[in-house]
Amino acid sequence: LPVLDGHRRLLGMLTDHDLRRVVLERCQEEGPEQLRARLAGLRVDEIMTWAVVTVTPDRDLRDAARMMRDYVVGALPVVDADRVVGMVTATDVIQAVVGSPEDAS
Repeated sequence: LPVLDGHRRLLGMLTDHDLRRVVLERCQEEGPEQLRARLAGLRVDEIMTWAVVTVTPDRDLRDAARMMRDYVVGALPVVDADRVVGMVTATDVIQAVVGSPEDAS
């Protein structure tokens, strides 16, 4: 999930990897009740990824796919004039290459 400020500028990303990391780290240190209480008190900015790789709307899809491969990410925020205007995901790239399931019928 992109984390935006009030002007739709990208601050960071909250990924499934971020969530798994914090839960697994805390799980090793605390019991279920303490873990639940600690997780309830966490803020997004405490666990999100701050350094985010982005693309612009006019970026070639092949370049975006290479970036996802090179940076080992499943999605790239699409940023135009410092504002997030969309996301391109690995699923988007696959659909562009092989088509959607509806195309097969």
